[in-house]
Amino acid sequence: MPFGEIEIEKTWHLKKNALALEYVLKNTGASPVSFVFCPQIDLSFSGEGDASLRVLAQREGGKEGIAIGDAAAIGSTKGLEFQDLKNETLIALEASRAFEGRIFHVRAGLSGMEEYQSTCIMPFFTVSLDGEKTWKAAFSLKINS
Repeated sequence: MPFGEIEIEKTWHLKKNALALEYVLKNTGASPVSFVFCPQIDLSFSGEGDASLRVLAQREGGKEGIAIGDAAAIGSTKGLEFQDLKNETLIALEASRAFEGRIFHVRAGLSGMEEYQSTCIMPFFTVSLDGEKTWKAAFSLKINS
């Protein structure tokens, strides 16, 4: 098994209007391993269109809008901002490490009658671990209204 010696520790901290999540990956074996770590974050909003939701990636020069199609690519960023326009709420997702990834809307229901269910964010992290070494990444989800 290629990843049988990778140990994952996931820790949550809930505070007022914020959720912090930390992943610690440890190579408990002796041989080095390299892989892509891709957690999944699902957020549900009032809708998926431009009148309901805007998504912005945080870049060094400012914020850049992301047009979500079937599976929009997220270029290198350390954070995303979700503007829930109907609920007048801002949700900020920040990471301790820069990531690339994909973002897409999830729909559910009968064929041809699917309705918006959630927005899925899949950040990609390239990880290389020597034996007995650890790798950490943390996320912060802040809600402002």
